[in-house]
Amino acid sequence: MSFSASTFSGVKFHFEYVPLKLKNYTKLFTWSERKDWKMLDIGSGPGQLLLEVLSILPSNYKEIVCVDKELDMVNHLNTVNKDSRISCRQLNIETEALPADLKGRFDFAFSSNCLMYLQNYRQVFSNVHEMLKPKGELFFIWGKICPIHEIYHKLSRSDKWSIYLEDFVDWKSYFNNESSVDLLERICKSANLNILKVEELNDLVIEYDDLQSHMDIFDSLDHISGRIPESDLSEYKKDYHKLAMTYLTVEKIDNKQKKVKLHFPSVVLAARKS
Repeated sequence: MSFSASTFSGVKFHFEYVPLKLKNYTKLFTWSERKDWKMLDIGSGPGQLLLEVLSILPSNYKEIVCVDKELDMVNHLNTVNKDSRISCRQLNIETEALPADLKGRFDFAFSSNCLMYLQNYRQVFSNVHEMLKPKGELFFIWGKICPIHEIYHKLSRSDKWSIYLEDFVDWKSYFNNESSVDLLERICKSANLNILKVEELNDLVIEYDDLQSHMDIFDSLDHISGRIPESDLSEYKKDYHKLAMTYLTVEKIDNKQKKVKLHFPSVVLAARKS
């Protein structure tokens, strides 16, 4: 999997619900009461959402460490004009070899729409537990499904594209197949994390004024098109877009396109290290 920060240029992600939800959850946490608190941002991407979230966080933090699996994202975020207390580094949150300097370091871990791209949740939560200080807390929000990877899974069954998508043959959106609450209770218990609150946003809808804006987002998130030969790229894009459309609802009034909606059921988790 390889994302490029350049593909997000000019693309507007409508994730305004994330900082709003975090703000509603702050009363559950104690980390913000600590002097010189430290935060971990998991799956920072190009950093757009972090900059939005910063506006609602207390300003007395000592450091915010942004981590992302993709070096291109890390390099991009390092060029963004930001507070000197914010640093960026490459890290695969599913790693089994966690860097020693990250262990027991953070009061608060934050992640938005990163976990939907992952598969080894037990390793992820075990790593987060290791990186939190005693009584450290986390706020994670992510989609129950990952439309992009589900598209890849469907394309992997095609004779034409299967050779390029072998790593998505067994893809599974875990939180769309059973109760998120039950699954998270088992995962958090295994990682010695106490759940403060779990919320399922089954009716969450992301809305745009036109179809092209939505398709631009799907294109920006397509991180395997680089595997496709140039001669087949046009056909691949056609098949990719056709499947992307199955996740969208286009509302029309008087035969004119009015709104484009993406039904995006999500999970919100607040937890504390035991």
